Amino acid sequence: MNIMKKTLFMGGAALSALLYAPIAFAQDTQDADVNISAQKSADAIKAMGDTEALLPEVKKIDADPALWVVKDEDTTIYLFGTIHLLKPELDWFNDEIRTAYDKSDELVIEMIEPSQEEMIAQSTKLMIDSSGKSLRDKMTPQQRKIYTEAMADIGLPENALDPIRPWAAGVQTQVMLMTKGGFDPNSGADKIITKQAERDGKPILGLETMGYQLSIISSGDEEKHIQFLVEGLKDRDKVVPELNKMVDGWASGDQKKLNETLVLPMESAEYKIFFERVFKERNINWAAWLDARMDRPGTVFVAVGAGHLVGDESVQNHLAEYGHQSKLVTN
Repeated sequence: MNIMKKTLFMGGAALSALLYAPIAFAQDTQDADVNISAQKSADAIKAMGDTEALLPEVKKIDADPALWVVKDEDTTIYLFGTIHLLKPELDWFNDEIRTAYDKSDELVIEMIEPSQEEMIAQSTKLMIDSSGKSLRDKMTPQQRKIYTEAMADIGLPENALDPIRPWAAGVQTQVMLMTKGGFDPNSGADKIITKQAERDGKPILGLETMGYQLSIISSGDEEKHIQFLVEGLKDRDKVVPELNKMVDGWASGDQKKLNETLVLPMESAEYKIFFERVFKERNINWAAWLDARMDRPGTVFVAVGAGHLVGDESVQNHLAEYGHQSKLVTN
């Protein structure tokens, strides 16, 4: 695999895991006889979003992801990096992380999920291509050959994703491959913490809206989105191993490894615009929000994607520009 392809693939896989949320897509496409109309696609999204399978009991594996803290005389803010899809056996919500959560007065996450109906309405507008040109019609013969073979391997009809845009198909197929590899959005760190906060009656605040997140994930050149889709499917056997590396870095608190697997691939020329929008701009915005929050007393638990808390453009580094130093709580 040449450097450009490797960067494109790693960046694509990282982007899927980083930005995945229920707004993005569907997990269970086993009965996706999506022959293809916008309505069927919307129905499929809703059905997938409603699916929350009961998981068999599994032997837990201890994990110790990194936790940061920023504090002054009367304000404490914990910064915790999440992975949106994890394997159910990872046992991470304990020790310092659970203690910090229990001490906190409120939970802050990237986005509060809207209702299922609103999710479908907003995502369908950007996801469905009403131009009449199918997804496969936008591909070169070579790209279409790779795509058709991959869809058969995944177990879907080759026309199953015809009505949706390439960016949507790229994320959906990546997430499908990840879930087939044992990763579950319902076991994602942000999902687990949010559910706990709901049970505890803890106030929950979202830093962004669903519309804003959708604008990020859907932005960019269509040819690049097709390239991402096809390269990701061509290298489908590497999706789970790459995500395993990323999660290993997260679970061990290895910030260097997490940066290398999640952030650095996005800094390449191929993903420069994505990096600016997905990481840098949002990290700057969140650092400004955190600076303002430091002016009010209380204890806050902030849970955002792990990629935002590593690298040169991390939230912590931008927060330091306001004079707030972050300290690593976990070893």
